[in-house]
Amino acid sequence: MRTQMDATKQPNDFPPLPGATADDMPGTAEAFDPVWETALNWQLNLCRAPADSALREELQQWLQADPSHAEAYRRASRTCALMDQARAAAGRQPTPLSVSPFGAGAGRVPPRRRRHQRRVLLGGLAACLVLLWLGWPASPPQLQEYRSQVGEIRQVLLDDGSLLHLDTDTHLSVNLQPGSRDLVLHGGRAFFEVSPDRRRPFRVEVGELQVLVTGTAFQTSLTSQQAQIDLQSGSLQVSVAGRQVPPLEPGEQLSLQRQSGQLSRQTRPPQQMGSWRQHQLLAEDQPLDQVIRELARYYPGRVELASPALASRRVTGLYDLRTPLASLRSAIGPHDGTLQELPDGQLRITLD
Repeated sequence: MRTQMDATKQPNDFPPLPGATADDMPGTAEAFDPVWETALNWQLNLCRAPADSALREELQQWLQADPSHAEAYRRASRTCALMDQARAAAGRQPTPLSVSPFGAGAGRVPPRRRRHQRRVLLGGLAACLVLLWLGWPASPPQLQEYRSQVGEIRQVLLDDGSLLHLDTDTHLSVNLQPGSRDLVLHGGRAFFEVSPDRRRPFRVEVGELQVLVTGTAFQTSLTSQQAQIDLQSGSLQVSVAGRQVPPLEPGEQLSLQRQSGQLSRQTRPPQQMGSWRQHQLLAEDQPLDQVIRELARYYPGRVELASPALASRRVTGLYDLRTPLASLRSAIGPHDGTLQELPDGQLRITLD
């Protein structure tokens, strides 16, 4: 381990951190072009207000306005994740940043605030470099296990630059090799932002489903009854027990009933996929029992729907996954449902 830093070293002379690319560690001159600054502001504003649907709609419009916007936003997401990893390694909490409002003034940050953001971001990047120079934790083993607790949503930045989002109560194993990237979803749900690398295929095993990608964004989920894949962008090759099925298109969802082997497809707006990453459940004319099951995944106790008459009621709404108890009450309230909290922590839903 080095104990002193070479005073002749400049920021761009340092080797990249594990999981980082040259784009993730920009120099001071090019890091703050207008598109990059705007992308960083979008990232920070969404972290502060993940439930702001109007903000997310504005973001989608900005991303679609120019291909460079989506690339800059991807870089900003990965850079923020990398900074959080560096600060966690140093035993420090992420630094809250002052962010600018969006709308007509997006990207036009007041000079004083812009200087503050630059100081904070450069400080975070410098911390990454110092940690590397003084001894970043040794490279992890190639086979890694990642888990999230009930109610927890976490991000994992892999050494290849891919970004994983683990939903509540999820177990995922990762095996990165020089010529391959193999992952297994053992249970729960995960969203993948895959770093393109045609020399290293990215494969995900989801129960009986096998997914092969080179660079795309998609999510998978696995329960004892069902394996499911949702494609947000790019393309996927999917096979069932070695038998390839027609490729998925963006916005398509493929579901496999694990007991019967029945496959089904349906479409949904790509922007709705993975809304749980912002701690949101967006329900549009869905059966109430389906919404209850989804919210129950974030509650540490058992949730029982004791009145079958409620199951088929249709629900539309936006629910906060960080407060599953309040969200359950909000979902059943318009349908005369009552939520009982039992002494053992169990919840019982009945019809008034």
